[in-house]
Formats: sequence, C-alpha cells, structure tokens
Amino acid sequence: MHRDELVGYDKILSLANGIYQTKAVNNSFYELWMSKQLNLQQLIIFSVNFYDHVSPTVDRIIKSFIRVKDIESRKNLIENISDEIGLHGKPHTELLRIFLNALLTKIANKEIDIDNLSRSVKTKETERLIEEGDTLFFHEDEEIGCGALLAQEWHAYPQLVKLYEGARNYMSLFGLEEFHEFCEYFYIHIGAAEKEHKIQSIFINAKIIKNNESFEKLKYGFDSYLNLLSKYWEALYQSIILVNKQHSKQFLELEIA
Repeated sequence: MHRDELVGYDKILSLANGIYQTKAVNNSFYELWMSKQLNLQQLIIFSVNFYDHVSPTVDRIIKSFIRVKDIESRKNLIENISDEIGLHGKPHTELLRIFLNALLTKIANKEIDIDNLSRSVKTKETERLIEEGDTLFFHEDEEIGCGALLAQEWHAYPQLVKLYEGARNYMSLFGLEEFHEFCEYFYIHIGAAEKEHKIQSIFINAKIIKNNESFEKLKYGFDSYLNLLSKYWEALYQSIILVNKQHSKQFLELEIA
C-alpha cells in the first residue's frame, strides 16, 4: 500500500520524528560515549547493559507479530525478524557480541567474552526496560504494542549512529581493516536495515489507526517505551561516571568469571 492511501501516515511520521526532541536520543550517555574512550570498568558496564537490552529484540518483534492482525504488516514484521536473526547472514546479536568482545579484549589486553561477565553491573532501569518493554509489545491493544515498536525502530537508527561515532574513539587499538571488520554490526544497521525498519514501522502504525482513540493508544505505547529508553540511558550514564577512573584489578576479578 502506498503512503498516499494511508490517512494516518503523516500523523505517524510526525509522531515518530518527535523522538529527536527526547532524552532517548539526546542524552548524557551519548555525549560521553562520543567524546572519549571509556576505561575497562566503564566499558564492561556499558557492554553488559546494552547487550542484554538488545538481545531480546527478536522476541519483542515476534510479540508484535502475534498481536498485529493486518497481513501486510505481518509480512513487514517477518522481514524485520529475518534481518535480526540473520536469515541471510549472521544474527545481529552475534555481530554485536563480536564487536563488544573485540573491544573489551583490546582494552583489557586479555580475552574477554561478554557471556562470561557478571550481570551484577546491570542497572535496575535496564531490567525495567526489558520487563516493561516486553509487556508493552505484547499488550492486548495492538495499537499500544505497535506504538512501542515505532519507538524502538525510530530510536534504533540515531542510537546506532551515535554508538558508531563513539566506537571510532577506539580505532587506534585496532588495525584499520580490523576495526572495520569488527564494526559490521553498525554498518549492517546504518547502511540498510534500520532505515527499512523505520519505514516499515510507519506503515504498520498508520494502517491500524481507526480513530482518535486508537491513535492515543498508539501514542501511549510510543511515549511509554521512549520513557523507558530515556531512563535506561540515564541510569547507564550514572553508573559509568560513578566508576573510579583507575582500572581496578579487584573489579576485574569480580566481574570476569
């Protein structure tokens, strides 16, 4: 279906673009991440929280697929799921794991696998984002779930652009080609996947608007998930700046199993 055939398309697009005025996209963590290298302790905190937040992405999209009734929208969600699970390549979570492991290993000067790190550094807001986000995506009102999906997909692109810009602070630790090889997670999203997912999420949401009440439900799901994301990034920032600037052997012994 063409955008001109959808009465709610422009309304949803306007809502989605509002994300750039929120702390989900403009926050202290991104400013810190893009400004300098973090030390190993700080990188462990970031890696554990970000990886555990991103890992259930497919589960969230599947929940949207279950709730959405429109067949065309379901097709779009299947494409999204296929991208995330790496139907034609590696799963996106595996690409992220490869990047984080490489970065942590370079900083620590010893091999580190994120799967072996203690989850004691995970913030309460990360847990809340995962748990309450799951509830939003699987809400009995499909408008609320789709609104949350809209927030996830429109947050993802600026998130990954800024995370990649910050990752460039660590280029000196790698060989030139080596660095870009480990950054495939960013390139696959910034280059195509997330741009497509943004467009798909607009169509999915525009097709379910029946009246002002359904739009308000959709907006509730959108705003609620953005609020969870905003608090997640702020809690991550606060955890990171509280870490002592000096690398701690005791910390490593505690956190690296």
